[in-house]
Amino acid sequence: SQIAQWLIREKISNSINTLLEILPMSENRELAVSRLKKSISDISKPISSIYRLLVIEGGAAANYFRAWQGLPLKWTGLKNKPIPDDWREVGPRQMSWRNKTQNARHPLNGMLNYGYGMLASQMRSNVLAAGFDPSIGLLHESHYNRIPLIYDLMEPLRPIVDATVLDFAMSQIFSPGDFVINRFGGCRLN
Repeated sequence: SQIAQWLIREKISNSINTLLEILPMSENRELAVSRLKKSISDISKPISSIYRLLVIEGGAAANYFRAWQGLPLKWTGLKNKPIPDDWREVGPRQMSWRNKTQNARHPLNGMLNYGYGMLASQMRSNVLAAGFDPSIGLLHESHYNRIPLIYDLMEPLRPIVDATVLDFAMSQIFSPGDFVINRFGGCRLN
């Protein structure tokens, strides 16, 4: 579908902008940008199925988030309350749909999940106000997702949320009390 291709092409384009605007210059960032540009080129060609489009999008997302790994986060108050070692820098982005408990395992992922939740709420309000049915979508159709259109329309905007969250995370000094680990091992904002 041309609409689905447009949504993912815009997401990848916005992902490139986020990397260039927020991440410091590095070999890692430049490699990710190069690979994302290749993904845009692949999407610009005729796509035989939604599955093929999602394969391209998944590869682009992996390259995008891989460029974030290793960015340091600043902490204070660790003598009184230690944090897990992997919280000291940005780690892999674990996709919540792969884990039925839907718990972030890292503070940055918790912040991203919160930002995406706010975006979903705003998008749902806009879709309903426009008179569309949020239960009819293109990319996120499944028996688990009752509002696939919302998640479809969010795709191009996710990198904008990412940029806001990443810029915030890199400019702040966190304390262990800013986050809690729930009984499932998930990291939540306090």
